[in-house]
Amino acid sequence: MYDGVLRLNLPEGTTIVGFADDAAIAVVAKDLVATEAAANEAIRAVETWLDLAGLQLAAHKTEAVLFSSRKKVVSSYMRGAEATHRLCAIRIACALKTVSDDAALVIAGLIPIVEQARKRAAAHELTLAGQVDTREAREARRQESIRRWQAKWDSSTKGRWTHKLIPDLKAWIDRKNGQVDFHLTQILSGHGCFRSYLKRFGHETEDWLEVALGTRVSAEGLVRLMVSDPEAWDAIAQFAAGIMREFRGAERERRATVD
Repeated sequence: MYDGVLRLNLPEGTTIVGFADDAAIAVVAKDLVATEAAANEAIRAVETWLDLAGLQLAAHKTEAVLFSSRKKVVSSYMRGAEATHRLCAIRIACALKTVSDDAALVIAGLIPIVEQARKRAAAHELTLAGQVDTREAREARRQESIRRWQAKWDSSTKGRWTHKLIPDLKAWIDRKNGQVDFHLTQILSGHGCFRSYLKRFGHETEDWLEVALGTRVSAEGLVRLMVSDPEAWDAIAQFAAGIMREFRGAERERRATVD
């Protein structure tokens, strides 16, 4: 059923290669503007075909790689790629656009694109050298990427509330349970209505944690408990959703009174 996507009419210099349920779009052009235009047109064509076929593109699994001998072009492309990567993180985490890129990537569990590019470059060097890229080698590169990401996360000035909750990246991205959603992300990011609710109704951090879990736990230990206990994760997620419903109800009442 996937053969149709391989027969799409694509821009000049653009081809698509498929393997199982994966596809790669290759664009050859003289400059970055032409490359981006052709790639975007091809992506739109693929998305249209997928929509008609009742399928959906996994945007969070999509990657872009630029091959060029021009360092200036690569630098410009990386800035654009980082912006796109941030947008993917925002969507995966269901976060508000005010959330910093550092915090959004952490909550979404997306390794920064610079680190992903380093991994791909190392794999390419092995191929050029005629060496086999083993599973152990790939895992070693992944762990090194996480180590560099952790160092950057620890030293960043952004997303400090999120860092307080998620100080250990490996434990977070390798967790076996729990999915983030709009309400839970408001807790993890500190953006949106949740903190406004706490301030408005005079709650301290420990108060709402105790209500949600039925026990005392610090903000620093919250995520550690969530990733180790599926029931704790569900309890926090349900509590966050309930808080948001209560806040919206109170806000509607306030507006009705003002009107």
